[in-house]
Amino acid sequence: MIRLFYLLLLLFLVGMDVCATGGNSLSASSSLQFESPPVLDELSNKEVQSIYQDREGYMWICTRNGLFRYDGYSLVAYKSNFTEPDLLTNNNIYCVAEDGKSRLWIGTYRGLNMLDKRTDTVRKFTDTPFSHTGVSQILVTADDRVLFGTEHGLYTYREEEDDFCALDSLVTGHGRSVLVVKSLMEDDRGDIWIGTWSTGLYRYERKTGRYIVYPRMNERNSAHVLFQDSRKNIWVGTWGCGLQMLHDAYDPSRTTWTTFAAVPDKEGTVSDNLIYSISEDKSTSSLWVGTRRGLSILSLKNIELPPPHISQMYLRGLFLIIIMSQMFTKVLPEGKSRPYVVTCRATFG
Repeated sequence: MIRLFYLLLLLFLVGMDVCATGGNSLSASSSLQFESPPVLDELSNKEVQSIYQDREGYMWICTRNGLFRYDGYSLVAYKSNFTEPDLLTNNNIYCVAEDGKSRLWIGTYRGLNMLDKRTDTVRKFTDTPFSHTGVSQILVTADDRVLFGTEHGLYTYREEEDDFCALDSLVTGHGRSVLVVKSLMEDDRGDIWIGTWSTGLYRYERKTGRYIVYPRMNERNSAHVLFQDSRKNIWVGTWGCGLQMLHDAYDPSRTTWTTFAAVPDKEGTVSDNLIYSISEDKSTSSLWVGTRRGLSILSLKNIELPPPHISQMYLRGLFLIIIMSQMFTKVLPEGKSRPYVVTCRATFG
């Protein structure tokens, strides 16, 4: 059985060369070591789009050509192929999430699937309002409600009716609105944050049951990635407009934000304005930000005091970075555990 603790970083490289820049705020970044379990070379596609740890500790690796379960030793593939041509609605896997009934919900480029882990059987949902579109995000809340962020709206699964209810009109307050949902997050209060491609940021306030609309935060109105750190700061990663940290996040009438934007040829700024992922290394109290051009690390200590300094780690030939909220742990012979970063080579052409 695999064991995990706090941060998993999966890097997709054409080359393995690493160089670190940035000053003294996180000097340890220059000594980070990257290694890859050889078994990951068996992935049929190295373009991994997300990773998920289930309740048993298994890692589920979502690629553009199938879903793979990793137990720390070997891979098991779930994909349509010659032997099982209709296993999934699509092999391009965006995301997965497990509910309290040991069901793994699988979002793909074209529709939704559900794997019953108890029987190892897959159910395809071919008659939903979003059967022919992408399911970008799946969130299972603390009270076991399942939400689906799709390219054609936000939905929730109704167990008794065995159907899906659209929530867009409740979120926006407009009956004809359809959201392109890119991110979903439940915070420490139980509120649900909803990030969209180009219609901004929303929050469902649990204690009042109302949906709150946030002011436009960037020129694209993008809220592509959402994250809450251990200090309860809310972060928004945008598509082309940098990284943003909210102030007075729970009072939209007063909400402001700090934007961390890339500045060409300047050290101490985020490596790129296109943000793929955000996570936190609690052992160093630092935010890890995956961008189009590499890894940026921001110290959360005294984050409110300008100017914050961002350490950059460039990975030459980098194609994509995905950072998850947990980290794979290797148990060493001396009984100690240490984190390691998984790297995979990507082949193009």
